[in-house]
Amino acid sequence: MSEPWNIAPKIDDVDFDDLLELEPHGPDTFVGISAKYPWGKRLFGGQVVAQALAAAIATVDPDRRAHSLHSYFIRPGSITEPIRFEVERLRDGRSFCTRQVVARQS
Repeated sequence: MSEPWNIAPKIDDVDFDDLLELEPHGPDTFVGISAKYPWGKRLFGGQVVAQALAAAIATVDPDRRAHSLHSYFIRPGSITEPIRFEVERLRDGRSFCTRQVVARQS
């Protein structure tokens, strides 16, 4: 029987755009896939940041652009589980929109 982490595709076999295609799971909630990296069963933080930005962008008008991004990693992520992105709409102003995105795994 194969290990669950062997299910994730190798990063060389995944198109980066496919990683950014998040599946909607209710209002302001998205689920993303992960890829297997050479260093083992842990997620690459850059992938998670890019997916979090994609989730935030999905909640604003198409003419809005990202101005600033800050991220904190509380603990490592695993490639054995999908990543759930929960977007909170903090502010919708005339010039800027502010979003908070939390990435979770069970």
